[in-house]
Amino acid sequence: MSLLLFSFVRGLASGIRVNKCLAAQVSRREADRLCQAGRVMINGAVASPGDRVLPGDVLTLDGAPVALAADEAHAYVKYWKPRGIECTTSDAPGTLASAVLDRLPTRCHAVGRLDKDSEGLLLLTSDGRVTNALLKSKQRKEKVYEVTTARGVANAHLAQLRRGIMLTTPTRGDKTLTALTLPCEVTRLGSASFRIVLTEGRNQQIRRMCKALSLGEVKRLHRVSVAGINLDGLEGPGEWAALDEREQALIEAQLDDVEDDVEIK
Repeated sequence: MSLLLFSFVRGLASGIRVNKCLAAQVSRREADRLCQAGRVMINGAVASPGDRVLPGDVLTLDGAPVALAADEAHAYVKYWKPRGIECTTSDAPGTLASAVLDRLPTRCHAVGRLDKDSEGLLLLTSDGRVTNALLKSKQRKEKVYEVTTARGVANAHLAQLRRGIMLTTPTRGDKTLTALTLPCEVTRLGSASFRIVLTEGRNQQIRRMCKALSLGEVKRLHRVSVAGINLDGLEGPGEWAALDEREQALIEAQLDDVEDDVEIK
């Protein structure tokens, strides 16, 4: 993959959404309202909520210039993690750092993780807000997985997965939480494979759910999408690419949702 596709570089060329440029003054929702009221201008023309500000543009709010931060452009990358790569903070061989992070032109971190024996989509970014938006907000984001087990999967197993499985999960300190997994969408793919859509993320949740149903070893666990972002455009394990405009818009919408959760009216 050419680093020219990297979203940090592309972000500088395609500009920054006007509501993000006003983040130091108001929330993004309020910035959109100010644009609709005609109070925000780019180069003397009234800005629309979806407009982007390019390097050299003059942005004003109620006639006063708005300074643009040099670090507004963040990196947003999707990576097809191969099986065998560990999502740890170590930079040793076989870790996420050595496989991809150290090869990117700006410092990024993974949003969430996949265990060593799992493969599929990981989002990488330099924007610290994304982790909160996708993993910690009140609005749960869908993660889609394809699962292949050692033993055949009966319709009764799929029904149990949909309803929820009782799991005990370690929490802080020495405490544990025993509770049903949340109801989820499950679709059969084959005699021993299925697709599952989760909106929670307990430690090794899918593997433990399968173990509770005596389905044997999970032979393949493949994450195909997170919050509407998928592996399209990646040829196979080890590949990465910048998020396209549609995918970046999904990230920006998630950030807006988090702001709405905490905004004081």
